[in-house]
Amino acid sequence: MFSKLFANKKILWITVAVISLLAVGGLYAFRNSQADSDSADAPTMQTAKIRQGDLTLYASGTGTLIPVPCKNLNRSILL
Repeated sequence: MFSKLFANKKILWITVAVISLLAVGGLYAFRNSQADSDSADAPTMQTAKIRQGDLTLYASGTGTLIPVPCKNLNRSILL
């Protein structure tokens, strides 16, 4: 049946071309959808210059705040 269907070489080449175009289009669409989802999941980063000083935090709401012992954050930062 295969040989009868593609007995005409013109039909064979048109079929191969259509299948190839569909495969390339599908691959292109798949890669673009992967790139869009990767960039959508990436968190935004906020940066600031380093300054030495006290760190002050404010909290509001109801409940009890329990302070944690102070920690010294003297660590080397590699830039």
